[in-house]
This record gives sequence, structure tokens and C-alpha cells, in this order.
Amino acid sequence: MKPLNSTSTESDHQKAIIKWSRTHPICSQYLMATMQSGKYGIAAYVARKALGQRAGVSDLFLAYPIYEDIEIECDNVVETVSGGKRILYAGLWMELKCPEKTAPSFIQPNQREWLERMTQVGYCARVVYGFNGAITTIEEYLK
Repeated sequence: MKPLNSTSTESDHQKAIIKWSRTHPICSQYLMATMQSGKYGIAAYVARKALGQRAGVSDLFLAYPIYEDIEIECDNVVETVSGGKRILYAGLWMELKCPEKTAPSFIQPNQREWLERMTQVGYCARVVYGFNGAITTIEEYLK
């Protein structure tokens, strides 16, 4: 694979992210592409729509929930419930953009709506800019 540079496409960045994920203990098992992007003819578009493809769905999904400890407060003392966990995020949705395209106008309305809907139902959902932005977001999510 060629090195990423200012002429690299969104697909180049996504390929690099997927290649990196194959060496990561969690991402190698739980990161997937939704295969939303690409140029397709009308017949392929109709077929993909019939199979359930939705406009605006993010490019990448990390199907790995993040848990947090359950804490209770009693008499102004906060205690962590032994073994008590709840889901903080059900997974991570990422809309990938090229690093040079950081202006909000490059995010389509249906892409923003998807991210907002996913946030409302318990997912972490982010726009990421290029390979470095995606890796940083994944690492912060998994902390």
C-alpha cells in the first residue's frame, strides 16, 4: 500500500485503518466497514438499496461496548458497587473524511443525522479526519 499523503483519497485512508486494525487485539475482531462509499451505477445502487443499504450510515463501526462502574452515593459518600457495570457506549460509529476536508460543509446532512441518531441510542459517534484521526479516536474510545 502506498504511503498516505495530501492526495490520498478517503478510500486510501480507510484501507490504512483496516490494515492497522488487523494488528490490534480488539479492532482485529470488532472493527468493520459498512461499505457505504464508492461509485456505483444505477443498477448497483438499486440492488444495494434493496439489500438494506441506507444513505448517511457511517463508514466504520467498532462493535465493542465500553462499560463503566456503577457508583452509589449514600450520606455524601460515593462507593463503587462491587462487580457492578453498565454500558457507557454500545459501540463506536465513525464517519471518515479526508484530513484536508475539515470544514463542516463536507459532512452531508444525512451523515450528521445518522451520527446524532446513534448518539441518542447509546453509541459513541464521531466524524474522524483521515487515518490519524481515526486511530486517535479509537484509542481514546478504548481507554
